[in-house]
This record gives sequence, structure tokens and C-alpha cells, in this order.
Amino acid sequence: MCSSFFFYYKKKRNAMRLFYLAETKRKEKQENDCLNLYFIF
Repeated sequence: MCSSFFFYYKKKRNAMRLFYLAETKRKEKQENDCLNLYFIF
């Protein structure tokens, strides 16, 4: 039981980390797009 809980926790933490990385990437891309628009005009 303990090991399965640990495995589940590890999986969940990895998923959260991947989601967080994807979110930060997306935000950075949005900011870059805004900057690019700003420099175009």
C-alpha cells in the first residue's frame, strides 16, 4: 500500500511538473508574441 501510494505521488508530481513547464512555456510564448507585435508596430 505504501509503495503504491509513493508511486502514485511520484506520477502525480511528474504530471504537475510537466504541466507547469508547459504552462510557463506557453506564457513565455505569449509574452514573446506580444513583444513581437510591439516591435512590429
